[in-house]
Amino acid sequence: MKDTIRHKIELAKEAPLVDLFTVAEEDCLSDVMSGKVYKLTQIAELWQCSHEFVRRQFIREPGVVKFRGIYLVPECVLQRCISRSMIRRSQCERSRGHRT
Repeated sequence: MKDTIRHKIELAKEAPLVDLFTVAEEDCLSDVMSGKVYKLTQIAELWQCSHEFVRRQFIREPGVVKFRGIYLVPECVLQRCISRSMIRRSQCERSRGHRT
């Protein structure tokens, strides 16, 4: 299962950023209905960070579903968050590059 998640994240990194930000809510619902969801513990393992860090990243993210006390992150939400963090990182790198 880990390899599948890693593969999907690698694909998300290669996808155009604009497409990731224009994901419709129907896509998130479709992900939930088809089982393309990830538990916070799965994401924490994949990202090699604490469960608490991942929880803070996703707890208020639109599209995240809480079912029987477990937060489920649809694939489209995960891709959106990855894309957002990549944009922030590139903006930080660019702003550092402009400083002399």
